[in-house]
Amino acid sequence: MMTNPILARFLTLLCWLGVVQSGLGKKSPGSLLIDRIPPESFLVVSLNSKRILQKSDLLQSKVWDPILDDLGSRRPLLKELVEDLEACGLNLGVPLHFFARLEGNSHPTPVGGLLLEIDDSKKADSLLASISATLGLHGKGTGGTRYGKQDTPLEIGRRGKIAYLIGMIPNPRNPPTANFELQIDQLVEEFFRDSDSKTSPDSLRKHLAHSPDASLYLEGTGLSRLLEDFFVQDPIKGFLPAFDPLTHRSLGLLLHSGKGKLNFTLLDYSAKTNPIRPSDRVISKDSAQDLFSFLPDDAPLLGKMSFPSDSFKSSVLKAVDSTMNLLSGGNFDANKSLPGFDASIPDLLDAVSGNFVFAGGDFRIKSPEPPPNPAGFSRFSSSFLIGAEKKDDFALQQLLSGINSSRILLSLMQSNGVRLLETEDTLWITSEDYRREIEARRLLHPLSDVRKEKLNRSAFSLD
Repeated sequence: MMTNPILARFLTLLCWLGVVQSGLGKKSPGSLLIDRIPPESFLVVSLNSKRILQKSDLLQSKVWDPILDDLGSRRPLLKELVEDLEACGLNLGVPLHFFARLEGNSHPTPVGGLLLEIDDSKKADSLLASISATLGLHGKGTGGTRYGKQDTPLEIGRRGKIAYLIGMIPNPRNPPTANFELQIDQLVEEFFRDSDSKTSPDSLRKHLAHSPDASLYLEGTGLSRLLEDFFVQDPIKGFLPAFDPLTHRSLGLLLHSGKGKLNFTLLDYSAKTNPIRPSDRVISKDSAQDLFSFLPDDAPLLGKMSFPSDSFKSSVLKAVDSTMNLLSGGNFDANKSLPGFDASIPDLLDAVSGNFVFAGGDFRIKSPEPPPNPAGFSRFSSSFLIGAEKKDDFALQQLLSGINSSRILLSLMQSNGVRLLETEDTLWITSEDYRREIEARRLLHPLSDVRKEKLNRSAFSLD
């Protein structure tokens, strides 16, 4: 597996190129970059960050001010790059694309690439030279603009109007090597080789036909293979089947920005080949009324997840069973009762159906403020709300009784300002911000019909 310094350099380079290309514009389905995305990619990320910042006015938004100020103080170089985008030599009329795919069969190697279109070759070459020097990469004497290093499994460069980064994460199951140059050369040549046989699957073509401000494409089968064959150790692999309902699909997440907000749309491209019943795709009218009536319309982020009741229970049981067996060394499974609860896990899962909603609110500094943490945003907290539809009252009372009997759990919730609330047909976990509205059964800003319809349009949705 790649050592930490190499991985850190790879991620840093992605971050730098993503920032300097943050002026990207609306993409065309037949653009130069889209045609180069490998059809076998299981992950594709497209980003038009300048358009997001301009349309959403995020830099002036009070919601994101604490996060942006903290990021600017810890990463001043990013701010400098954003302030002089026009000098980077990149074509600001198309978005950048990041892709990931697997190379090989028995022990696959993750291969990733970042693609950017060039407007001014001299300026772009100067930018690539500066980034290469910072990362300790050297010019390759093979013609063109190419930078790499024998012990670093990545290359950055320019070929024609395309600036690229192509790299890989060596699979530890394959024979080790101290010289990655030959492998990287082969990957680069394969990437730029024209082939009429390259045909993208329908799901990827449908996804790339959209023109959002940013998007993410995920082909779940490829992701499952990556986790199973590369990242996940053998004792944990039994945990993976619990996520089959999500990973064995082709999903697309589209982001559209607006004044002070970001709107998300989640699409299931595999619906025709792996159909979901209409009753499983949306929450019923009565259930939607109960759940949506407590969602605040002024929340920056709203979401909904709907699982068929049987599928939800079986998936959670698989996950819990695998986890319990792993942690207990095979002495505990999902059919036994948890300490402090008078019912088995399958019985407790009958407390709720598979319908959930959530809301995310504004960021704010915790009080009292914790010590500065340069590695993350631990000094910030956000208001939130998570709701679930009730299914079985008896099972729910057993669940609540077990929670209320746990002093440690209650103390942990109280110290973080988290409350557990119950209404006639719903169960809520909420921060203090939304507690009063739920208890009063009255919202200051009820959810609009437009957002209700958008949330209930598919089984998994974000707004």
